[in-house]
Amino acid sequence: MPTSLEGTSDLFVACTLKWNRGVHNFMVYSMGNLPAGAYDPNRLVNLGLGHASPGAGGGYTYFNKDNELSLVAGRPTNGKTPTRTISGLSRAEWTLT
Repeated sequence: MPTSLEGTSDLFVACTLKWNRGVHNFMVYSMGNLPAGAYDPNRLVNLGLGHASPGAGGGYTYFNKDNELSLVAGRPTNGKTPTRTISGLSRAEWTLT
């Protein structure tokens, strides 16, 4: 089994948009992986994931000099994998300081 590989990796792209109104801050984002890298499911070493993986989400932060509250939610997904399945797990996080 080969244990070395030369080539390119997948292309990872991300786009964010942020804005605020006084102490209220907002963000939306999208991200993804475009499978362009070297991938072989029978190889131990791979430079690519072998499938696309798009995702998107958003966030809100209340911030003044005394308090901060942040909430972020997103949904990353894995596109069709070599086993032809699509998976993803929604997530949400919060912070209060």
